[in-house]
Amino acid sequence: MNRTIPVIIKLALFCVCLLSRASVHSAQEHPSAYVLETIELPDDLRMEVSGMASLPDGRMAVAIRRGEIWIMENAGEAGLSGAGEFRPELWKLVSGLHEPLGLSFHEGWLYTAQRSEFTRVQVPGPGIDGGSSQSSGGGVRVGTAGTGWGLSGNYHEYAYGPVFDHDGRAWVTLNTTIGRGLDNPGARWSGWRGWALSYRIHPGLPSIEFSAAAHGLRSPSGIGVTREGDVLATDQQGNWIPTCSLLHLNQGGTPWFGHRDSIYSIPGPDSPLHDVIPDDLDSTRVGFEAVYSGQGGASGITIPEAMLRIPGYRPPAVWFPYRTMGMSATGMAQDQTAGDFGPFDGQLFVGEFTMSMILRVQLERIRGQLQGTCFRFVDGLNSAAFRLEFGRDGTLFVGQTNRGWNSLGNRAYGIQTVRLDPARGQQVSEVHSIRATPRGFRVRFTDVLQSIPEPGDIPINAYTYWLHAAYGSDKVGEFIPVITGVKPVVEDGAGVGISAASAIDLEVSPLTRGYVYEFDFSRISLAGNRAITNPVGCYTLNVIP
Repeated sequence: MNRTIPVIIKLALFCVCLLSRASVHSAQEHPSAYVLETIELPDDLRMEVSGMASLPDGRMAVAIRRGEIWIMENAGEAGLSGAGEFRPELWKLVSGLHEPLGLSFHEGWLYTAQRSEFTRVQVPGPGIDGGSSQSSGGGVRVGTAGTGWGLSGNYHEYAYGPVFDHDGRAWVTLNTTIGRGLDNPGARWSGWRGWALSYRIHPGLPSIEFSAAAHGLRSPSGIGVTREGDVLATDQQGNWIPTCSLLHLNQGGTPWFGHRDSIYSIPGPDSPLHDVIPDDLDSTRVGFEAVYSGQGGASGITIPEAMLRIPGYRPPAVWFPYRTMGMSATGMAQDQTAGDFGPFDGQLFVGEFTMSMILRVQLERIRGQLQGTCFRFVDGLNSAAFRLEFGRDGTLFVGQTNRGWNSLGNRAYGIQTVRLDPARGQQVSEVHSIRATPRGFRVRFTDVLQSIPEPGDIPINAYTYWLHAAYGSDKVGEFIPVITGVKPVVEDGAGVGISAASAIDLEVSPLTRGYVYEFDFSRISLAGNRAITNPVGCYTLNVIP
């Protein structure tokens, strides 16, 4: 058990139950069918949100970077007063944690990742005065759930999660150590940095038995599990990571996503993981002298080359082109609201830190591999979008904190909500999805088309990135594909009330694996001559059907 836990238990044993009132005011109307609102919190509560978990009874648990977990009563429509104001009650469940950066509810407990471990906290039942647990004699039970990774004291050694997969395993992702690479002895203090670890939870006992599930991560600050069972993480641009991305962690084997420093933690000289990437940076095996030289630019190799020449390398499911789709991807939430949040059931919403916005991601599986499209969704948030969580009523809660980095907006922290505007909910004007076909892409819209576009009405660009030691990558290998045909598609029964063409098949040439195809649909109108709210979509093409 971690030596710091007794101190944490003493600090957290008697929860401080501070009831306070919060209200909400509407921001300027966002130019879409969605309403963005701000929950006004008490002035003395620095709600630097670092984790959120929707509880089965409708309450929302919120972790903050100051080491606390709060419970928000009446989260969502149940908290609306007769005047239409959102007035949840907040009380503190636990304090004394070391920068918790995630929150999940699993089998009656909350789990959060601290710097050196992930921790379980018992959740009191609703309506219990002061948050006392009925089964703990007036206190809150807190304890270690899993540990086993290293720490050197470097500020960048964050731990995120956990989330629970469909087999009940807990997943944690770990940052690399900035300023201490493989050649620096200080790295020896920090085992498993840049890895995703999965744990089998043993009730009542801390677990140090884990599977080293995936590696090559840099700053995987968002982690989630889809209803299909895929464990996903976002990663952020930096050395070895050309731009932000969405990674499929449990795709089989032990995938490597490109960051060199995780190599140090590959266990034992006889480990099969040594075959994943060049053994001990032995460039003679695959001819990668340039890749590992520490040089940038032309000294690297491109992503398509890495896909062909490094046996263990796995490209992201989705690249988020820099600035076009943000600068620092964070937490995620899957729409499982069955239409309460609009026509995006099953799609992901991803937070963006620096540019204070939310992205939308649509995935598809081709021959077992995930890939898909990213779009902007909502911008103009008050602060950095760090954690996303759907409430039971279909409201998307956006937890915010800009600690450590600058972000757009006029606040340093807080909570906002996004919900479908009841007055405009039937007029969502977006590109619903872009899917790969053997000869191009099928583009589906959220409503019927005003008219069928010509090929010249859809600007398109394609590019890839360097895999190299430098910080980030420019777009490289850029070219303009040719759209040789546009065919209307009528999708009756697609669930959006259509009676004419709501999709088009684009014949595109060439199709190149490892490239991002960026489309601009701003010249296309939907029924009623409505413009598309977010017309740019970026598809990551790893597999051609």
